[in-house]
Amino acid sequence: MTSAAPRLDATIAQISSKIDRTVRRSFLTFATRCSLPEVGLFTSTLLSSAESGKRFRALSSVLGAATWLARTDDAAPEELLLRAATESNLALGAALEFYQAAALVHDDIVDRAEERRGKPATHRAFAATEGSDHFGVSAGILGGDFLLSAAEMALDEAASPTRQPELRQRFHQMTGEVAYGQFLDLQASFAPLGELELIRQVIRLKSARYSVAHPVALGALQAGADPEWAHTLEQVFEPAGVAFQLRDDHLGVLGEPTQTGKPAGGDIVERKRTVLLALTVQHAPSAQRRQLEEIYRQEPGPEQVAQARDLIETYGVGPHEEYLARELDLAHHRLAEAKLPGPAQELCLAFIRLLVERDR
Repeated sequence: MTSAAPRLDATIAQISSKIDRTVRRSFLTFATRCSLPEVGLFTSTLLSSAESGKRFRALSSVLGAATWLARTDDAAPEELLLRAATESNLALGAALEFYQAAALVHDDIVDRAEERRGKPATHRAFAATEGSDHFGVSAGILGGDFLLSAAEMALDEAASPTRQPELRQRFHQMTGEVAYGQFLDLQASFAPLGELELIRQVIRLKSARYSVAHPVALGALQAGADPEWAHTLEQVFEPAGVAFQLRDDHLGVLGEPTQTGKPAGGDIVERKRTVLLALTVQHAPSAQRRQLEEIYRQEPGPEQVAQARDLIETYGVGPHEEYLARELDLAHHRLAEAKLPGPAQELCLAFIRLLVERDR
């Protein structure tokens, strides 16, 4: 990290706090319009789901806006980010975070996940109130739908009349890609463990473009950028978004639960198909490969999770880090080719580091 990293970290923390406040205010405003009680099961459970998270998507939209400002302003990266975090851009960030919350609520239902970020998954929290799994799943589906509506409202607030069509077109393309990526993820759960190409498609649609590339482009468009500038950022940050997801997959198996908010080996418990798993299968000797395949045929208990972690750490981590490094190299190559102004390049490089150099 550069010597400026502490200042940049402090700026990101400051902007994240602004995002948190905007998300809460926007949610409560929408809830009031929809006649939800200020204190109630539906309100409190969904607000809790919307208020948690790393805010990478909202921060990505601020970054996109800041790169556009950097064309004509050679201020320090920290100052550019602060100037980019306008009320309208923060509303866009809230829209992205509401959609993320909705996607996670529905994703946890699909994955039959028990926990999310160290707390009961939203549908499990609902289920606990009535002692009914069916109630929990039903309320979770409805809650996710409510959060989608909240995202639409926030998106309306983010866009000026002249930019609304462009923002809406890209936002809806993003959400459509996520739905298809989730479908491919379902298909992948029935594919051989070593299947890599299908997982690459899932990461591209469900993670890289959604988590990073689209939000950066949306932020630039919201700030007034032309479509060509937004496309350039999209091309740079798609491989950076792949690297972001690869780091997530590493943490999902080998991360520290107190940092990640996920149970140890959570991706193994869910039998999640990842590049890390596929590379482990491809590089493990035949006996160890069969052992791993046997673990993934059942619902693994603590002993099986520990065995799988050892196998993945032994045979998968090295190839996985090489794979991640190639995606980072591609992002850096595209950034160099883009010939963005110096301050914009500096912002992009700092944000790429933020996406990958993390422990949660």
